[in-house]
Amino acid sequence: MIGFIPDLEMIQITSRPMNIMDGDVPKPIIVTREEWGAEPPKYSYSNHPYIDKLTLHHAACCSAENLAEGKSQVRWIQDFHQNGRGWNDIAYHFLVDRGGNIYQGRPETVIGSHVGGANTGNIGVCLLGCYHPPEENCFQTMTPESRESIMQLFGWISDAYQQNPASLLGHRDYFGTTACPGDNVWYELPSIRIDIVDYIESMEIPPIYFSHSAYPNPFSNQVIFSFELKNAANISIDIYDLLGRKVKSLGNKSIGPGNMSLSWDGKNDLGEKLSNGMYFAQPDKNSNLEMVKLVMMKN
Repeated sequence: MIGFIPDLEMIQITSRPMNIMDGDVPKPIIVTREEWGAEPPKYSYSNHPYIDKLTLHHAACCSAENLAEGKSQVRWIQDFHQNGRGWNDIAYHFLVDRGGNIYQGRPETVIGSHVGGANTGNIGVCLLGCYHPPEENCFQTMTPESRESIMQLFGWISDAYQQNPASLLGHRDYFGTTACPGDNVWYELPSIRIDIVDYIESMEIPPIYFSHSAYPNPFSNQVIFSFELKNAANISIDIYDLLGRKVKSLGNKSIGPGNMSLSWDGKNDLGEKLSNGMYFAQPDKNSNLEMVKLVMMKN
């Protein structure tokens, strides 16, 4: 059997590094098997022992513009796969119509039948319709709605199963024995991968959270900024006076994760004691912390 050989050169050129996520990307709305009227599988599924591949297909038929048409076409595909191909169930884990509706095929945790020789560990998504212009009546292009759903679906899958979107391939990228997902989709894959990364990163919850803001406040000798770090981060807090002049920089080093704190003793960067009055603590712009008003009242 031929092993899984992704086009590594293509992946490296058309993707960029992604911050590893941990459940921050929401699962999109998915039409359940019950809702589209699925038949049960013919026999028990086999579970993926791991997940390490993501694949995009086109159906090469069965175009659907809305939910009613989509349900009908997904039922037709399942019937063809079970009774025409003799497979256990519909081949794919998810299907997407041209209106952007997403349908659950097989559970994504079980092995599908969508890439012969590379189904184990492979989550497959199929676009309803035909997207390969060299073939007769196969000239469709992705709609904005279907592309958005593909981005959100693979964004959630990548986050939930810790896969880099760079691993997303078209069916043809495995063994070169098919044109799937069609030229009009395959040539879009580089930008789709980047869109998925951008979408995932837009969902990221900043790693910094205030737990107690600043205490005590007003303060005399020292004020403590308490916060919780979800993961290690480079933290800095700048102190400004009422005239907007920066008088002190705190932190600016990697700390965490866990409950952390920074303190200020009321001195400027030269080590000189500042006068009583109002100051403002401005956390790093990359955090989700807001500016805090401080009042220093030394004895």
